[in-house]
Amino acid sequence: MYSGGELKLENPNLGTLIQNLTELTELNLDSVKISGQGSDWCEAISSSLPNLRVLSLSGCALSGPICESLAKLQSLYEIDLGNNSFYAPVPRSFANFSNLTSLCLHDFDLLGTFPKEIFQIPSLKTIGVSGNFALHVSFPEFPKNGSLRSLIVGSTSFSVDLPNSIGNLKMLSSIDISNCSFTGSFRKSIENLTQLADLDMSGNRFNSPISSIHWETLVNLEILNLRNSQLYGTIPSSVVSLPKMKTLILSNNRFSGQVPEFSNTSSPLLGTLGLENNNLEGQIPTSIFNLQGLIFLNLSSNNFSGFSFNGPQVPRDLWSLDLSHNSLLFNYSGTNSSSLQMRILSLASNKLRAFPDFLRNQSTFYDLDLSNNQIQGEIHNWIYSLKSLDSLDLSTNSLVTLEAPLPNSTSALSSLDLHSNKLQGIHSSYSFLQLDHLGLASNKLTTFPDFLRNQSTLYDLDLSNNQIQGEIPNWILSLKSLDSLDLSGNSLVTLEAPLLFWTFIPTNFKVSIPHIPSFSLITWD
Repeated sequence: MYSGGELKLENPNLGTLIQNLTELTELNLDSVKISGQGSDWCEAISSSLPNLRVLSLSGCALSGPICESLAKLQSLYEIDLGNNSFYAPVPRSFANFSNLTSLCLHDFDLLGTFPKEIFQIPSLKTIGVSGNFALHVSFPEFPKNGSLRSLIVGSTSFSVDLPNSIGNLKMLSSIDISNCSFTGSFRKSIENLTQLADLDMSGNRFNSPISSIHWETLVNLEILNLRNSQLYGTIPSSVVSLPKMKTLILSNNRFSGQVPEFSNTSSPLLGTLGLENNNLEGQIPTSIFNLQGLIFLNLSSNNFSGFSFNGPQVPRDLWSLDLSHNSLLFNYSGTNSSSLQMRILSLASNKLRAFPDFLRNQSTFYDLDLSNNQIQGEIHNWIYSLKSLDSLDLSTNSLVTLEAPLPNSTSALSSLDLHSNKLQGIHSSYSFLQLDHLGLASNKLTTFPDFLRNQSTLYDLDLSNNQIQGEIPNWILSLKSLDSLDLSGNSLVTLEAPLLFWTFIPTNFKVSIPHIPSFSLITWD
């Protein structure tokens, strides 16, 4: 039966549907919601399908327990029961499936202890039990030349160290042991797994360096994720020189020293490089731009002090660059700054003293963050006219004024944050801006900026902690889209006489005024 976007097996139920299919060898009902109580499904299958070889019931809303009767199906070589809610242990009898090649029990709400004997089934190539947070797992000593190709046990509970014998599984192409609470040293035997394409060991507590491993032996590695694993020491050059690497994530560790140079042998396929939240320092190597396939580059929250940036050298497909929370001066002021394809750039929390000149010709920027720097003086008019710019954050600098806009200026900006500067006003000629969010808190404004009158799309306006005095103009409470208005921390004393009809009242309204009788005409949340 089809109901509300999903298939349901109710009438007939599963038992009735399969009771005469005794020769059936494959049963695949993935995502079909199967009705029944407890382990009814289990009994129905084991009693009706003696020749079953493939059992796939992923996402079928099954419940437990998993009954021992399934052990009768000795021809089974593929089992996928993932994305169900069993709240039960895995039967030890699963280790008796002598022909089993693939066992997938991910996101299964398994309980108890996983039988380690299952890992030792000679024919087993794929095992997936990830996402079972309450499942206690421990690895056996792996024999040499084991048949496992995919070992996916992320987000389960381990209470012992990763065995060095994992290096015996030389056929492995995929390992996920993320968020498993592993401690101890990072196993050097990993270097023996020359067929590895995907290695995720993130979210553990190895508390060791990785420099002793011969990474150059992992010539097939495409994805390496060691995020948040308490690793320290320097980043070996061999890690960034692997020829097939597509994703390299070493973030949220304690790596120190300089980023190694990227050689000509570095992968042209490397699209994601994450080194954020470490203790890396010195110059960011220009050789990082040898990675012409780079799309996402995150070097934020380190101690980098220099970056010899030259716009035309940047990989043409670089989409997002995060250099925030470093100590960069970013002195590049060359004239040869062709347009990049970058969409997101963050230089927040550095030591910039001026707007980088290369920004002038950037036609694809969508999100630009220059907040919390040391930029002084005037905000240049060209910055608002960047063709695709939607969000601009210049907060927490020392900006004092806005350069008069260019003739016939247009802007795609919807969010502009200028809080915590030294602005004294904004000229009315900036009415061409049509903003959704405007942050002007903690400046030196003495009046309400007149260009706000024409803001028909503005829903969030913050003018708090300025030096605005006198009355609140009635037009500001009549801005059509305004939902949040903060005027607190000023010297306002009254509200201008209300307009005849106030249709639009801000939902969230903050103001510090001793007594305004006209407010009795307004209701708000």
